[in-house]
Amino acid sequence: MGKKLNTAQQKAVCHETGPMLVLAGPGSGKTTVLLCRISRLLERGLAKPQEILALTFSKVAAEEMKSRFENLNGASGVSFGTFHSIFFRILRSRYGWNVEQIFQEEERRSILRNSIEAEKWDIPDLEEYISQFFSQLSLMNSELEQPNRFTPTGMPVEEFRKLYRAYEGYKERHEKLDFDDMLTQCYQLLREDAAVREYWQRKYKFILVDEFQDVNQAQFACLQILAEKHQNLFVVGDDDQSIYAFRGARPDFLLHFPTLYPAAKKVTLNTNLIYSDYFSDQTGNQVYIKPENMQFTGAYKVRGSYYKISTLSDEERERGLITASAGNHAQGVAYAAQKFGCKATIVMPTVTPLIKVNRTKSYGAEVILYGDVYDDSCAYAEKLAQERGSTFVHPFDDLDIVAGQGSIAMEIVQELPTVDYILAPVGGGGLLRPDQRPLRV
Repeated sequence: MGKKLNTAQQKAVCHETGPMLVLAGPGSGKTTVLLCRISRLLERGLAKPQEILALTFSKVAAEEMKSRFENLNGASGVSFGTFHSIFFRILRSRYGWNVEQIFQEEERRSILRNSIEAEKWDIPDLEEYISQFFSQLSLMNSELEQPNRFTPTGMPVEEFRKLYRAYEGYKERHEKLDFDDMLTQCYQLLREDAAVREYWQRKYKFILVDEFQDVNQAQFACLQILAEKHQNLFVVGDDDQSIYAFRGARPDFLLHFPTLYPAAKKVTLNTNLIYSDYFSDQTGNQVYIKPENMQFTGAYKVRGSYYKISTLSDEERERGLITASAGNHAQGVAYAAQKFGCKATIVMPTVTPLIKVNRTKSYGAEVILYGDVYDDSCAYAEKLAQERGSTFVHPFDDLDIVAGQGSIAMEIVQELPTVDYILAPVGGGGLLRPDQRPLRV
């Protein structure tokens, strides 16, 4: 595609056959990598256009991918689509479904209103209740759960099941289907019909998935079946950015991909430099920004934490990690510890915003609120580390932390060898050299 790629991006693009996991945060060029990989598959003769399937979650994103690809390569025959559109295509080829049979939203809600009215239930906010039902229904279907085993949230079980029977009965009588059916029925078809399964497995030799962190159980189950023959499943995602958890999105499929596919290769895309028109114009220089706010935890601190843990022995990791922090370092240690499968305890001041506390907990860390200021939390964390025999991970006064965070400079020099100055905030000094003097390259 004529796009200059960095080392990590080239590794992903040049991967040929077999499963691959690409971990990529915002701004790392993940969609570019996906499109460049498609181009290379075609250039190398590894696949014909009609043998390539590229999936994402929204119609807008799918159309944008297709447009970007065809603007550079011309019309190709590559299949770009959403999970729902591709699965509907599979169903239509077998059952003859057409778009007129897809439920419109108002029709769906009308069925529920009529059913609730017939039951004479006293529902204070009817429209909100209906929305809750459909939310729980989607969650049940995304998990491939049976209605008699599913326990809804926010409404009585018997009410949910009664409405479910009324809704499904209407669909059957009027030969209708909804978006959930596109997933569940496609899964059932692929699993039970060998001829259909083999046809689509042969058709799609290479499958690429963008925003893989947002797949749910039903979508992943279908993907596994479709990719079973060739095993050329190329997934790109950011495990810190899932936005569809309310609909059953399972970021753990991303995290456990190497376990599910032991032969899978893995690459992590770096944060790319971004040219700043504003600062360049203001200073008369060429100014680039290193967007570390787009890291997995939203800050560069994860670099130091990850490297620190990588230097520990298995025994040290088994004893766990302890640190004190009110934010970014806390999340960095928690995230890195989760990746290494070891326990992390984070001591945070009692005044820490709840959103930061919950964010740290979401990575599996134990959070202890202690002290009104950081110094109190730090002293308590060091005391706990001594008592438990755990490794204390200092936010900045640690050479391993400094070395890990110094990988930022290495990436800058690799991407922009002619750089003259690197400007960095001082803070505690963990992003600079130990002597805390400005670093000039």
